[in-house]
Amino acid sequence: MFYNVPDFKGIGIYKIENTSNGKIYIGKSTNISSRIKSHLSQLQSNKHKNILFQSDFNKGHSFKVSLIETFNADYDSRKLFSIEFIYISIYQSTKPEIGYNSIKTPYIFEKDEALRMLNKKKIRDIEDKFNEKRLIKQTREIADALGYELKISFERK
Repeated sequence: MFYNVPDFKGIGIYKIENTSNGKIYIGKSTNISSRIKSHLSQLQSNKHKNILFQSDFNKGHSFKVSLIETFNADYDSRKLFSIEFIYISIYQSTKPEIGYNSIKTPYIFEKDEALRMLNKKKIRDIEDKFNEKRLIKQTREIADALGYELKISFERK
């Protein structure tokens, strides 16, 4: 059984936590709601590729779903892989006693290194937003000086 399933159709990183034993699974998706439903469907039909996850589900364990980090619709989804690896490293969910992630890759980091990487990413995101706001402010000042009204609108591609 899954509960607290967010109805979030956007891009992000999520966590599925077994409320019976505390084990966790970290995942990523460009449509989190759909991905969670896919996990649940596979588990209910006894066809989930993760044997440990499937086994605990078959034993009647309950699972809580939560969002770890979400991104704007224009976020470059190719970056999700590295961010997922960072969170898998932080939560150490590839360790069988801690989690269900079975990724075997050199991209899994020590927890402290992963936390540093996450902080750097967040600092870059903040800097990007600051630079974007500064650019808009400067453009507005120029437009005002020239007697123009600046109107900014965004459209989906």
